[in-house]
Formats: sequence, structure tokens, C-alpha cells
Amino acid sequence: MNDEIKHFPENVQKLLIDARIPMEQLKPIYYELTIGEHFPDDSIRLIEVNNSLIEELDKSKKLVIRGAHDDFATLCTSDQVFEIKSAETSNTLLLASPLDSSSVNKENGCIALTVNSILHSKLELTQCVPKLKRIRQLFEENPYRGHFDDEENSTRKITIENLRNEIQASDEAIDAYLKKLNVITINGHLRLLDFDFRTKLIEYIISIISMSI
Repeated sequence: MNDEIKHFPENVQKLLIDARIPMEQLKPIYYELTIGEHFPDDSIRLIEVNNSLIEELDKSKKLVIRGAHDDFATLCTSDQVFEIKSAETSNTLLLASPLDSSSVNKENGCIALTVNSILHSKLELTQCVPKLKRIRQLFEENPYRGHFDDEENSTRKITIENLRNEIQASDEAIDAYLKKLNVITINGHLRLLDFDFRTKLIEYIISIISMSI
């Protein structure tokens, strides 16, 4: 038997023989698994992404997940939206800590790994259209009717941060939709002018122009 093959423990050699795997084609490397201190770490999730998302992550260094409490979660980039769904994996996945120089025993080919979590599912992404209609609904619940009316109004007012947390759309799509609605900023809040208030405002501007002619 090849000297390199002898470096495999006897039980590993037997498994390779039973599986009819040619041992001479294998490098004398095997793994020693140790359960981590906080195993299983339920805070870890595995997500499958494509190359464009990897580039986006490298550029922005973050992934943004949006949606209200009763919405399905969506992952949003600067210009795309993806629905997040959980999918079972055909194999059990062990997540281990990154290797360092002390993890590898060069004499016998043993690599020591600390397993921190075990997963039976992963998160998959499906590109979807931005969910923008809710923006109009939020603004129509509390349109701006003027300063005095607004002082007595305790209804929730919307900020751009609210929209970017709750609306299932990219920043680019949200900004474009706000322009389409002619939303304005008043005291740090985004507001849609009430139709009657807008009409009175236009009439007032026209009257001022007429008086100055």
C-alpha cells in the first residue's frame, strides 16, 4: 500500500474500500470534527446568491431585508428586489469556523474543524416586482391639509426611513415612485398634499399672480 495511503486511519481506509474509491487517487487528508461551544448556533442562516448579488455585497458590504410584520421578507439591492423563501436541502450541512494554520496537522494530514451549526435548509431568492402601491395608501391615510390641521393631527407621519424599512422595493424604485406622486418633505416627514388643500393653494397662487399684473 502506498505510504501516503497509510496515513489514513484504518476505519477511513475500510470505508474507502467498501465504497470502492481508489485510495491512490486521494490526498492523505481527513477531518476531525469538534462541536463548538455554542452549538447549535440558531442565529446562522445560509443564503444562496448569484454572482451579481455577490458583486453588490462586495460593493455595499450589506444586504437589506425589508417588509412589514405581515409581509413576506424581501431582499433589496440598489435596483432589484428578491422574495426570500426557505428550501430544504438534500444533505445535512455542517457549518464550521474558518481554518487557520493551527487547524492543519501537516504530519498526518488531519484538519481540525469546529462545527458551530447544523442546517437542513437554505434561503433561496426569487426576483420579484417592487411592491409600491402601499406607499400611496400610507400617504392617503394622512394627507397634508395645512399647518393648523396638522398640529391637531396625531396620525402617524412617514419618513424615508420608514419606507426603506417597510416597503418591499429598492431605494431606486422608492425614490422614483415618490417623484411620481409629487410627495414633498415637511418638517422631516414625507407628505402628500390633500386634493382640496392643493386646489386652494393653486387658487391662492393664481390670485397673487393676477394682483401683480
